[in-house]
Amino acid sequence: VYLGEETVALEDFLVTCEDLSAVSCSYEKEPPLDTPGNHTVSIIASDEYGNQTRSTAQLEILTDTTPPVIYGVKNLTVPEGETVSYLEGVYAVDDRSGNVEVTADTSGINPAAAGTYTIRYSSTDASGNTAEATAVLTVVADTVPPVIYGTQNLTIIEGETVSFRKGVYAIDDR
Repeated sequence: VYLGEETVALEDFLVTCEDLSAVSCSYEKEPPLDTPGNHTVSIIASDEYGNQTRSTAQLEILTDTTPPVIYGVKNLTVPEGETVSYLEGVYAVDDRSGNVEVTADTSGINPAAAGTYTIRYSSTDASGNTAEATAVLTVVADTVPPVIYGTQNLTIIEGETVSFRKGVYAIDDR
């Protein structure tokens, strides 16, 4: 069993516990589930007449030292000011705990300012083993100006009312 993750019942050590009279089984001493390593467990079978038999079994307490594995971490490039989903497609799997939570440390990142930033991902399993990964976020400046459409030369008579913006509009790539 793994340290801190599992319990062991007396029945886990027994194949049978039989006698011609009523019989009960018990630990001579509770197994040390909080101490890693190999342990000998003594089990005592007692019948209703006071006869006892002792048997031993081995219990190995393992320590989980394998961290989870983080998947889906990739470098990102976004235009400045765009919303960034740092955890989209990112997940972690642990060999003992299965799927575990992933967090992204985005402190110091400003997606509204062009630059290069580091995203730090981490995931911790039930045994406290931590995995870390990093990705680069590149925020690129918006350098493309909007395009103005619908402008035209106008000829007007003095004193006439004129709408200079009629039919004129602008479109920006963002």
